[in-house]
Amino acid sequence: MEDTIPVRIIETKGASALVEWDAGDMLRRAYVPKGAVTDGQADATILALGIPYGIDWPALLDLSGVTVETVTAALRRAGIWT
Repeated sequence: MEDTIPVRIIETKGASALVEWDAGDMLRRAYVPKGAVTDGQADATILALGIPYGIDWPALLDLSGVTVETVTAALRRAGIWT
């Protein structure tokens, strides 16, 4: 493997593996071929081509008007203080 990245196998099913890796800005997860993971490493190209796992929150949420203060106020109005 040329440009390899350390990955953690979360689960395997058939010929695929759900893997997790640190992409620097956040943790990422994707389904990749099980055989693409060797000794806890996977090729960066394979990871980029993997089927993403989870909800793509940035694509779904517009947080442009959200501040720490608005979140705090909403939580407190909901009775969440801890």
